[in-house]
Amino acid sequence: MRNIEITLNVDDQKIRKFSPVLVNSIITILLILLMLALTLPLRSKLGSQNLILIYSLFVLITSCVTEGYVYGFISAIISTLLFDVLMVQPWNQFVPTIKLPLTLAIMLAVTMISSIITAHMKKLTLIAKSKGEQSEHLYQLNRGLLNASDQEAIMEIANNYIVNHIHRSIVFYLDNPAIPDSGFFSQYVTDVGMECFDNKSERRVAAYTYTHQTISGHKTSYDYDGKIYYIPILSKEKTLAVLGISCHNRDLYEKELGFIRLVNSQIALALEREMFETDHQRMRIESERVKTRNSLLRAISHDIRTPLTNILGAANTLVEEELTLEHRVSKKLIFGIKDETEWLIRVVENLLSVSKIADQNMHITKTDEAAEEIISEAVRMIRKWYPDWSVHVKTPDEFIMVHVDPTLISQVLINLMENSVKSSTPNDLILVNLKKEDGYAVFEVSDHGRGISEELLENLFDAKPGLLSRDSDINGRAGIGLTICSTIVQAHGGTICGYNKEKGGASFVFKLPLQPEEGEHESGINSDC
Repeated sequence: MRNIEITLNVDDQKIRKFSPVLVNSIITILLILLMLALTLPLRSKLGSQNLILIYSLFVLITSCVTEGYVYGFISAIISTLLFDVLMVQPWNQFVPTIKLPLTLAIMLAVTMISSIITAHMKKLTLIAKSKGEQSEHLYQLNRGLLNASDQEAIMEIANNYIVNHIHRSIVFYLDNPAIPDSGFFSQYVTDVGMECFDNKSERRVAAYTYTHQTISGHKTSYDYDGKIYYIPILSKEKTLAVLGISCHNRDLYEKELGFIRLVNSQIALALEREMFETDHQRMRIESERVKTRNSLLRAISHDIRTPLTNILGAANTLVEEELTLEHRVSKKLIFGIKDETEWLIRVVENLLSVSKIADQNMHITKTDEAAEEIISEAVRMIRKWYPDWSVHVKTPDEFIMVHVDPTLISQVLINLMENSVKSSTPNDLILVNLKKEDGYAVFEVSDHGRGISEELLENLFDAKPGLLSRDSDINGRAGIGLTICSTIVQAHGGTICGYNKEKGGASFVFKLPLQPEEGEHESGINSDC
């Protein structure tokens, strides 16, 4: 169970030093004394009508500044009795109720009715104010939930909000509470700790709430010895979460339950939205994966068809015309088969590279390697396959270490250099450049060949049949190898781009982070080289 630290709202923790009864009683007594202090010295000069108005005014003031109906009602009775004793001649003598003038009876009725109406209006005002504050609180909660990035953020915001308003410890379960270490706990400073929530008995009741989608716990139909009240958070008959509220210090009253129901509806909407976004993201990724797989398969079929046709044709010629073919022609056909076979082997190596990444869900085994050694190995293979081409390597004096899978990065360099070979002549120099830039190792492969056709430049790293055939690899510089390159570079948290140089030829640049950390770098195909 995760313990969420909460920030308490001091304004919601006002501690009263005196009870409301004592405070209201003192206010009532002080107003009566003030009324007497004002009227006694002037009782002979003021008429009874004026005195009645003054007494009624103080009763109304008492009703306004005290809570409830009781104090205004008591003030009305006491004021009427004091008026009878002190303001009606003979002064300072109590006149029996049956001898009270009609004005005294009317005074009592008016002051009591005024007191009741004033107290009622005050109560309605307080209710309206409370609802307004509640609406404002729910609005602030909804804003916070809309900005939450995941379920844990939603729970953290909800926990802080509820604890600050009901002053109780709570727990949220996003999954079945029977699962160990599940739940998000928040403790109110004066309430119980996590140990009262995280035990077998409480988890059993919480799990019952989760599976049966019903309220359970303290003082419910599913009662037990504990003091936790569990409420399910539902959406279309599906349990999204379970809220457990501490009742150790006091039972929940209806106002708190109404507030919690409103909050739960907001939390349910936030969880539904987050689940919808997660499902949408998952479906989008799955759709992209299927789209990429299908594109790769179509591109592979186009890439492999031509060399297989050439191999088959050369082999048939050798078999059928073995006795009549000249030695020079036979040798040429055999070398053609050899070249086509080597090209197919490299296609298979590319596919194996992609499979290695896919099988590990884009998480590959990385080690600290010298970038110069990776380049050296790739250049050695190119010089072996294409001895007529010249490759020049430029590296900085500084030793550069990269955290990569060396085999995969070497494959990227080989693919890019092979693209340069297919687009140039032996007289065109192929350049491989390495440098460090803003925490990245920057690899560049460039040449002075034909460059990249405008048709392919915008979708250079997308595997599309027709555009990505082997003929395109030769004539237009695009092939499945470039798609493999972008996949490998992205798996390393890097970026890759390709562009035509002003003086002719093309250049491919990819960047790899020197010290990658999970979530630190965004990977992708970068159009700004």
